[in-house]
Amino acid sequence: ERAAKAIHALDPAHVVWSEPSFEGIPAKLDMLADWHYEYGTHQTLRQLRDFYAWCRPYGKPYMPTLSAKYWSGRRPRISAGPDKGKEGTQSADEVIVKAWLALGAVPAHALSFFYLDGWSEGEQNGTAEPGTGARFGKAWHERLAPAAELLRDLPNERAPLAVVRPSECRYASGLRWGQVHYPANLELALLRTPVPFDVLYDRDIETGAVKNYRYALLPMARTLYADHAAALDAAAKAGCTVVTDASAARRFDGGVHLEKLSYPYHPNDWHKIGEALMDWYGKVMPGLRDGLTAWSEGTNAFTFVKDFQGVKYVTVVNDLRRTDPGFLNRCVTNDWYRPYGAEQTVVTHFKIPAGAAVYEFNAPKERAAKAGLAEGRLSSVFAPAEGRVYCIYPRPPEKLRMDEVDGHLRVVLVDADGRPAPGRQLVEVEVCDPEGRTHDEAGRYI
Repeated sequence: ERAAKAIHALDPAHVVWSEPSFEGIPAKLDMLADWHYEYGTHQTLRQLRDFYAWCRPYGKPYMPTLSAKYWSGRRPRISAGPDKGKEGTQSADEVIVKAWLALGAVPAHALSFFYLDGWSEGEQNGTAEPGTGARFGKAWHERLAPAAELLRDLPNERAPLAVVRPSECRYASGLRWGQVHYPANLELALLRTPVPFDVLYDRDIETGAVKNYRYALLPMARTLYADHAAALDAAAKAGCTVVTDASAARRFDGGVHLEKLSYPYHPNDWHKIGEALMDWYGKVMPGLRDGLTAWSEGTNAFTFVKDFQGVKYVTVVNDLRRTDPGFLNRCVTNDWYRPYGAEQTVVTHFKIPAGAAVYEFNAPKERAAKAGLAEGRLSSVFAPAEGRVYCIYPRPPEKLRMDEVDGHLRVVLVDADGRPAPGRQLVEVEVCDPEGRTHDEAGRYI
């Protein structure tokens, strides 16, 4: 905090941020960032939801940090040949998918990447597939960067379910690492369904945010502060169903108690966490799913919805993986490791009001921008690690209107009646000098 004050004294406009982020820090700084270095896609998505939750109630910008390589016992290691024992880099497909997750799952203000030079180093020492950096760079410039500009800071639709994590449950439960592994496995089970969830920490609980959710899952609440219990009581009175497990010190009016849901200490039994949760959630989940603006079938396609000025921005990501081995599968001790994406047909369900229209943002020339839905569904072939953004407009945009205002070119997307389209649009402007050379002002504009 003192460092931030000193920096702002020298330059009030300077953005002061911290990485990683923890509870209490967001109130003192301008922006938060955090590390999302896990190789597993679902683990990365869980971290995105968890870590962003620290700064959401403060309204501060958030910057996810992804990694091409990290020194961790959890990274697959090459187990044969001259590079035995070395940590392999992530594939381009892995990082591309995680970048799409970061853009869609949270209101990312920016993206940071750690150790991308691990790819160039790896191409020299045999731990990265040749051409990895070039493949990622192509995806970034053509697909990810435009989407990042369009989606920057846009809020996600509120999820119907919240995982509530009071601080006293973490440090006063007496379960030590159980307070890490148990909620993590609960959230991983939830991520296998198409219904999103939010994570709520103390600040959200104390400001009454719990009442905005249909369900609030309260894991390992052996201890609750009086004000947190009161906030949960108020949420229950407002219609939120509070779901407790076998550890709960108390229950809540109108709530659901899952006596079979508890923390098994041995890692070999952690699968029981998701099984016990799904005994209940599997019954209510379809109803929540059918109320979403959009969702995709299966567990290898992710769908995220943002809402801005009446326009819905739906990000769909293909995370199907090849089963045949590739360059990085020399990590044979990690038999489950599938670092390369595969093509798949993704079926996405849309719930749109009458008169609305769905358009694909930055659609390639061979694909029509206006999405052709059949009974509210869109079936489309996605390339490996491909992500797309669909924009749901309340009225179909008709054309671009261009005029000059005080010496500046103004470009407006309008409907058939000439009314400006709501939401945010991105336009790419090509500006050339008399000799046809691209001018400095050329580029993408909001």
